[in-house]
Amino acid sequence: MKFKLLLASVLLISFGCIANAQTPKKKTSNNQTKSTSTQTAKPKSPSAATAPSTAPSRKPATAVNTNVLGQGSLPEPEKHGGKPFMDVFSNIRIENSIGFSPEELRTEQISNLLFTACGKTEKESNSYTAFYTGETPSIDIYVVTREQIMKYDKEEHTLLIIRKGHFLEKITMQRDMPIEAPLAILYTCSKDILPSPDTDSMPFFEEGMNCGAIMQNVFLYCMSEELSCKAISISDQTKQEFQKLMNLRNGQILYGQIVGMR
Repeated sequence: MKFKLLLASVLLISFGCIANAQTPKKKTSNNQTKSTSTQTAKPKSPSAATAPSTAPSRKPATAVNTNVLGQGSLPEPEKHGGKPFMDVFSNIRIENSIGFSPEELRTEQISNLLFTACGKTEKESNSYTAFYTGETPSIDIYVVTREQIMKYDKEEHTLLIIRKGHFLEKITMQRDMPIEAPLAILYTCSKDILPSPDTDSMPFFEEGMNCGAIMQNVFLYCMSEELSCKAISISDQTKQEFQKLMNLRNGQILYGQIVGMR
């Protein structure tokens, strides 16, 4: 009996020693598992890949209304690139140039249009984009939008507001076939060129030729950019009305053009 009790005591002591020896190993294993899971979880924390970008987003280009054009608001014209010159000629289709949309032109298009018309290519010289007789161009360019009349300063490539008001339809709607377009151009002469029995009629024809050269530049630019463009004559009544609005003398307004999107 004593032998059985002694044997049982020895077994209990041995079992306790084995249990104590194995228990730390289990805890170490759990700690290692927790440490490993902690290390693998770190890459899931916010990083450069998931953090929101602080770089400014680029806004898509949008059309700018011509009626918000202000004094000196023209951007620099694009003087390089574009379609090859002969390609523009070969692709001219008159029927494609007279269908107008009321959509506004962008300020960049207006800037390029006016520079092409008769812009100054070099500030220190009398070099312009259009042909002219005499020492300097005598044709002035006025832009009429839905909200105002502006004069193009070809020397500084800026627009000068002449008068605010809704005058565009007086030009675009003066004929039997009215045109809904966002912009019209009026060409005026700074000289007294009205022919009379007592004066030479040559200046009148010279300025008509100078005006035609500018109008051709505008037409070719519109064809290269797939814009609509139509040359128009101005009625005497409309000329007189605009000459008063623009503080011009009788006979200074020559011709006009209407420009818009197709």
